[in-house]
Amino acid sequence: MNIEILSSNFNSLNLTCESDGVSSSSTNRVIWRCIFKGCNVRCSTSGDKIGENYRAKTTFSDEPTRKIISEYVAESKCDEAIVNSPSDDADRQAINRAKRKAKTQYPPEPEDLKFIEIPDELKYTLNEKELFLLFDSGADDKDRFFIFGNDLYEYFDEVYVGKVTTLKSGRGRGVKYTTLKTDPSLNLLSKRTSSKKIQLEEITNKIKPEIISLNETFFNSNFDFSLDNYDIYRKDRSVLNANNKTKSGGGAALCVKKNFIGKPIYIESQNEVIGYRIDLNDNSSIAIFSIYASPSVQLDLDLLSTIKNNYPNFLKVGDLNARRHSWNCIPENKKGKNLFNFIKENNLKLLNSPKIPYPSGKSTLDLSICSQSVYNFFISHDVINEQISDHLPTITSLSLSSQPRFKTFKSTNWTKFDKILKNQSSKPSVLNEELLLESEATQIINEITQALEKSKFKFKINSQSSSFNKIPSYLIKLIKQKRKIRRLYQKTNSSTHKKLFNFLEKALRRELTKYKDQNLTENLKQLSDFKQNNSKHWKILREIGDEVTTASSNISIKVGDIMINEEQELAELFSENLSLIFADKNNRPFTERDQNETIQQEPELFSSITKTEFIDALSNLKNKASPGEDRINNKILKHLPLNYLNRIFNLFNASLRLGHVPSSWRSSTIIMIPKKDKPKTELSSFRPISLINCISKWLEKIINTKLKNWIEKENILPETQAGFRKNRNTQDQILRLNQAITQNF
Repeated sequence: MNIEILSSNFNSLNLTCESDGVSSSSTNRVIWRCIFKGCNVRCSTSGDKIGENYRAKTTFSDEPTRKIISEYVAESKCDEAIVNSPSDDADRQAINRAKRKAKTQYPPEPEDLKFIEIPDELKYTLNEKELFLLFDSGADDKDRFFIFGNDLYEYFDEVYVGKVTTLKSGRGRGVKYTTLKTDPSLNLLSKRTSSKKIQLEEITNKIKPEIISLNETFFNSNFDFSLDNYDIYRKDRSVLNANNKTKSGGGAALCVKKNFIGKPIYIESQNEVIGYRIDLNDNSSIAIFSIYASPSVQLDLDLLSTIKNNYPNFLKVGDLNARRHSWNCIPENKKGKNLFNFIKENNLKLLNSPKIPYPSGKSTLDLSICSQSVYNFFISHDVINEQISDHLPTITSLSLSSQPRFKTFKSTNWTKFDKILKNQSSKPSVLNEELLLESEATQIINEITQALEKSKFKFKINSQSSSFNKIPSYLIKLIKQKRKIRRLYQKTNSSTHKKLFNFLEKALRRELTKYKDQNLTENLKQLSDFKQNNSKHWKILREIGDEVTTASSNISIKVGDIMINEEQELAELFSENLSLIFADKNNRPFTERDQNETIQQEPELFSSITKTEFIDALSNLKNKASPGEDRINNKILKHLPLNYLNRIFNLFNASLRLGHVPSSWRSSTIIMIPKKDKPKTELSSFRPISLINCISKWLEKIINTKLKNWIEKENILPETQAGFRKNRNTQDQILRLNQAITQNF
């Protein structure tokens, strides 16, 4: 092809032929090339630039530059378009410039891991805009790493995270290779986590056991563990480490349904043991024990003998770490031999089924042992495939008829109560001496108590526990994935696996918080229409307030190296401690008031009690207030007939006139309440509250009202006093302080 043919097709060209090529004097020019292979003829022209289509295309394309050029040439239908296109080199440069302009400007290569910055567009997927950056260990981590991807949890379901071992057997052509998979173990230290409790509640809701035995709880005295509809009895293990800090470990616990009638059993032993005695319908009982024996501690045979001798009907369950080939343990240990001999010598029964509850160790460590009398009621023993720890849960079923299911309650027939008291000859008597006052007070209390007992009647209600709330499946799935990664970390001890486990644990914690927040929101919606007489609303309020009630039977106080848990011993211990706290440091002797002492003339206001004051004080008493030693509460006082109200009215006035309060009204019942977040094994962790007789509080309320009215009337208190005064509060003091500051400035 020559230059004349090229120029004949383009009239607008201004060409000058030179020996080394074609050039143009135009300042706004476009370089053209010949379409024939091997022709090096070039020319230029003014006008629109071919190549803008490339730049438009490269703003959203990641295709290679050569491919873009080839596709463009293939799409061209005429020679003129091909001729009008720039050279391959010019095309390549134009395309690359457009790509660089449209491409995200990434930061320079970091000198250290802590300087890595991930742009926001790389943290999410392109299409679904789902989270793509799953985890960043943080700039402070010297081994910083990132986790990118999606469907992470589904991936973990398909990956085996245990140990895979290949065994070789045979020789020569007969050699064989066998793949052995060993599931890694899971440390029970996570028993205290929320996810572990959720799994326990899920299994409990599915199986509905009457009693749950927990081993290796790792609880300490400050940790509150609870299960709905179960009473918790624990034996925790707390030891001091090298830094004199308390470290939890081991431990045993029994969760007993609230509808059982019985009593917990505490036994001192080098092993962790807790028991509960259940009363049966035939006036007999069975003792259930949860025992954990650490591998480093010898089996306490004295403990086993004590249980056998004191409780003829017993069942012992727990991890004794006793290995014996008789119950599928290889190799054996000394504990196993001693336990086997003890079972044989005392004619006890081992209830375990052939299935191994400890698959990772290929051993049966969780044993169920009972006396011969209990074996007669044995139904079955089974191991269930629920991965709550490295030990699979076991179920021991017995056919026993216990007293629960229906609880007996007492109520009062108020019509009968009123009739009994009305028939009593109870005219107000003249009370002009303290002895007569004491006698009248005692007689009134005794007659009310007797009438109350005669008007009581019994009834039964179904006390079967309600089921747990169903846990969402996605939370259960996330919990299982976390456990898989934990097993992998325990087997490999890799820092990367540990960080991945921490990431999953944080993700689970976020989901649990979100789930609890949703439940709280639903509860608050129900409370928007709060009704005081709706028991469901009050239950929600208690759950929101996280109200915890600690039974006295669960209290254990440590004195030196001895744990005291018997009720009588605890009462004496608290009594001695309180007497020291409230003792008179000046050692002043206590003397009764001199009968001949002249009593100052009291104001006329206190000379007597009016019937209006008497009735108003009674109506303002709270029905749910706790009674004192006489067990007569405010509800009973409000049901008294008129003749007894007149006797009490006469008694109050006589007490005011003589300046004497009956001795029975001055005694109180002291209840020890545990302080929040304090160790429950120390005396200083409890505070006392005193419950005095309600009839005494009735009189106090009348005196208090009269005293406050008299103080306000006589202006005894200064105007600046706002505390404990009606219709006054801290806002008055804030306003007074604000005014003083303003006036002085």
